[in-house]
Amino acid sequence: MNTVTAVLLKGRTLARCLAVLMLLQGSCHALAAIPKQDALLQPDDVRVNVATGDNYFPYASADVLDGGWSLAIVRAVFARMHTPLNIDVLPWARGFKWSLDHKYLGTFPYVYNQERGEQFLYSDPINFISVELFVAADSAIHSEGDIHGLRLCMPMGYSVTSAVGSLVERYQLVLTRAADTQGCFAQVEKGWADVGVINRHFHPQHLRNIYHIEQGIRVVPVRHEKVPLYFIIAKDYPEAKAWMARFNRALDSLQQDGSIDAINQRYTDWLTAPPQP
Repeated sequence: MNTVTAVLLKGRTLARCLAVLMLLQGSCHALAAIPKQDALLQPDDVRVNVATGDNYFPYASADVLDGGWSLAIVRAVFARMHTPLNIDVLPWARGFKWSLDHKYLGTFPYVYNQERGEQFLYSDPINFISVELFVAADSAIHSEGDIHGLRLCMPMGYSVTSAVGSLVERYQLVLTRAADTQGCFAQVEKGWADVGVINRHFHPQHLRNIYHIEQGIRVVPVRHEKVPLYFIIAKDYPEAKAWMARFNRALDSLQQDGSIDAINQRYTDWLTAPPQP
């Protein structure tokens, strides 16, 4: 090998090395440019634990298809996030407390109130409740004009949302409490309260199956209000904002491709079909 050939070979080798170094440097810059929160978009082999409750028909209830409407949506969101998910059904207060204590990534479904808003980040809405007022089947209340100044029963722990608050203000209702939803049905049936709050998805047979309401109730024909439900994450949970951004992006993706509409239609069909006694 003569001197000229050796120099040319060394030059080519040096050029190749420089090209490789430039490619590696470019890759490093590309990796460094990925925002920290977007790193969470990668598939995650670690199973995430979230909490929910029960007896919140039809959003979180053992009596509903696949455990509830909200559970179906949250499962779809985490599947779109490529993140294995475990949903624990707990007493509501425990799931809420353990989410604050970071034992769970988050909990759902919750309406917004100011106190929770100081402690939790809220997702985009996952469901909407259509709030209506009910009375006993044999009640003398038949129209909007009959309910001014009456007693409204709500279960203990249920938030007086902006929608319910607007009903209370609009009709000057007096708020009373019962231990749970079944307690409110009983109060209204026995005349201890005049009206209660119900979502429009209840079929009369659901009431008999779940709450053992035999005499029946009637919905008062007044303007109904819609209340959004959310997935919530404690604000001081590690990377809470990144997790919530990821959740919302996946939820938006499901809305854009029609997946949420399909879930909603599935539950609407199930709820409107008369249940088995």
